Parts: sequence; C-alpha cells; structure tokens
Amino acid sequence: MLMMFVGISVFAHAQNVVKDSLTLSKAVSMATSNQPLLREAESYVQAAGAKIKQTESSKLPQVSAVLSYHYMGPVPYFSFATPAGMESVDVAPANNYTGHVDVRYLIFDFNRRNEWINLLKSNRLAQEEKINLLKNRLAYRTVQAFYSVLFLRESLKVKEQQRKDLLSHLNVSKKLVETGSAVSLDTLTTRVRVTAIENQEIAIENLLHQNEIVLKSLLNLPHDTTLAVTGEFMKTVPELPLDTLIHMAWSHREEIRLGKIGQQAANIQKEIARRSAAPTLSAIGSAGAKNGYPDALNRLRGNWMLGVAADFPIYEGGLKKAKMETAQWNARAVNEHIEALKKTVSREVQQAASNLLTSEKQLKMARLEILSAQAAVKQARVNYRSGYATNLTLLDAETSLTRARLSYIAGLYKITLNRYRLMETMGLRIW
Repeated sequence: MLMMFVGISVFAHAQNVVKDSLTLSKAVSMATSNQPLLREAESYVQAAGAKIKQTESSKLPQVSAVLSYHYMGPVPYFSFATPAGMESVDVAPANNYTGHVDVRYLIFDFNRRNEWINLLKSNRLAQEEKINLLKNRLAYRTVQAFYSVLFLRESLKVKEQQRKDLLSHLNVSKKLVETGSAVSLDTLTTRVRVTAIENQEIAIENLLHQNEIVLKSLLNLPHDTTLAVTGEFMKTVPELPLDTLIHMAWSHREEIRLGKIGQQAANIQKEIARRSAAPTLSAIGSAGAKNGYPDALNRLRGNWMLGVAADFPIYEGGLKKAKMETAQWNARAVNEHIEALKKTVSREVQQAASNLLTSEKQLKMARLEILSAQAAVKQARVNYRSGYATNLTLLDAETSLTRARLSYIAGLYKITLNRYRLMETMGLRIW
C-alpha cells in the first residue's frame, strides 16, 4: 500500500495539468510575460539607463584624493663658511609626503554633455521599443500556435466521426452481405477505408503534438503540461480601405518606430560631431598637506589651490570634418532605411488584406460544399440500402462530406490566421 501511495504521488507530480481553460488572451499574456527573451531585453534597457546615470554623473563635481610618498636622492643642499667651519643646509627633504583632495567641475562645454545624454536616452528608448517588438512577435506566434492546436483538434474530431460512420456502415454492409443484398467486397473495401482513416488520425495527432510543443515553449510551460485549449475561430472580418490600413501600419509598426528613433539618434550624432572641437571651461581646486617647505622641510603643512582651466583644441588633423561626414552618411542611411521599411510594410499589408479576402470567399464556398455533400450522402445511403447504389458510391460520398467538413474547418483556420496576420502587419498590439 505504501509503494502504491508513493507511485500515485510521483505520477501526480509528474503531470502538470492546466485546470483552467487556456483562452487566447491568457495564452498571449503568459507568452509576453514568462519568456526569458523578454527578461534579457529588459536587462538591456536597465543597462542603457545605467549608462545615462553614468554620463549624468559628470554634471556633479568630480572629487579625488591623492596620497603619495617618494624618497629623493641625492638631497640638494648648499654649504657656507662659519667661524666653526663649513656647514651645510638641505634645500629639500629626502622623504617627501603629499596628500591632497582635488575637485574639478565642468562649467561649460557648448552643451556637448547634454547631447551625449540625449543620445543615450535615445538608445534606451530604442531598447524599450525592441521589447515591444519582441512582445508583438511572441504574441502573434502564440496566436498561430494556439489556433493550430484548435484546428488540428477539430480536424481530428472530423476524422473520428468519419471513422465512426465507416464502422457503422461496415455493420450495415455485413448485414447486407449476410442477406445476399451485397457482396463481401463491400465489407473489405470499407475496412480498407477505416484503416486509411486511422493512419490519417495518427498523422494529425503527431502534428497536434508538435504544435502543442511549440505552444508550451512559447508559454514557458513544462513539457509534460496538459493544455486545455479553448476558443473559437473567426467567421467574419471587418472591411477597411486599403490606404487606411497602410497608414495605420506606418503609425503603429515597431520597426518604423525604431527607425524614427534611429533617425533622432543620427541627428544628435551630427550635433555632437559639430561641437566636437568646441572649447571647455572647468573650475579646479585642491586642498591638502605636504612637507618640504624651506622653513620646515620635514613638517607637514596645509596648502590649497583654486583656479580655472580652459581647453582649446587647435588642430585635430581633420577629425571634426570626418566626424561630421560620418554622421551625415549615417543619417542618410537611416532615412533610406525608413523609406524601405514603409515600402515593405505597405506590401505586407496589401498581401495580408488580399489573403484575408480570399480566405473569406473560400469559407463561403466551404459552407455550400458541406450542404451539397450532406445531401449527397443522405441520398447515397438510401440508394445503397435499396440496392440502387454501390458501396463505392456511398464511400465516395461520405469521403466528400468529410473533405468538405475539413475544408470548412481549414477555412475558419485560414480566415482567423489571416485576420491576425493583417493585424500584425499593421502593428496592432494584442498583449
């Protein structure tokens, strides 16, 4: 009994079951909060913020302390004659001690420091925008995996229903064979169809398992978690003018926003390059103690110093010009990149809108196909039992109905994915 209890406990802990229904909104929320990739991107944002603090620290006075000792030899001295003979006096001590605190404060640098801070802020903004871009990609990948699981489960249900119908038909065929109303070939043909359906079910189950693995990975769940996915496919889509969709995409796509941030950074770099050769003005001060004063060579005495330091670059070998040229070409490259992005986004929106329209038309045709196939199966079953239709005719009619049902589910799947694909190309957030 103890061994059974332990075994049951281990089995229970080995199976992580999601008891609540996993809706799309919950799945997207989990995917955009549990991923290590997001934590990595957030770390880069924090690092960018730390760089800003590092540069802003230069706005405060820079204070440093210096302690030094050195031994000097030979010690300089001078000699002079006295009534008692020659005497010598040291000019400097052999043991030299110095200690002082230095203060330096940048008063004016033609706003170069603030421009550097603005550049770093632009970099942090870009890192934050990359998080949004990553969340968008994770969200829409989750949508695709989520609806793939739903699609495959619904397809499996259709195949299971087809297998049940075939088994039911097999029983009817057996009875007809026993009464002489049908031949044994009918039952054999039906068994072959049942085996084929079972093989198809195995293939669908494998695809379902593969997509569940992808979904669990996106949700950062253990591999042995059982997912209770629940949701519905879209059946209708709103219609908006294509120009409206494209302009919305230009406003919302994270890639274009990143490009505009890069454009801002390029302009800041141009300003920094323009001011790279500007002079700087700093206030300096120092206070401390040292020995070596003539009246008391070996005694430490306090001392201080205040002053102003100005730095005027005279010649840099064309460095400023090269920096300006580099910044201008970088700005031009960013502008061209944004224009290329707009063209790419426009093409993606047009393609997504076209695919959505096509899938909507295909879904309507699938509905009509199901109605026709259902009527054909109903008539074929009546004719087969009456002896006016062959077994093969009935099997073909049932296969057509299954194909129509699968086409309808595939149409729902396509229209849903194409709708979300259009939303993705427009840069709309679903998280």
